[in-house]
Amino acid sequence: MKVTLDILNASGADLQYDEIKIGEKVYLSSSKSGISDSDWETLERNKIFLKAPITSPQGGGFSSL
Repeated sequence: MKVTLDILNASGADLQYDEIKIGEKVYLSSSKSGISDSDWETLERNKIFLKAPITSPQGGGFSSL
């Protein structure tokens, strides 16, 4: 992810990022979808999602994004 963001930033494009937390840690601490409600709102507002690798529960829980 860092290298991808470095390349995007080096392109000179005027980009802004909203970082959200997703995956197993969010699932275990608060949200059974693996994404908090406020972060779903961020995804819906931005209409784009650059995803780094995440951990998904094996054999249950939510589907991997």
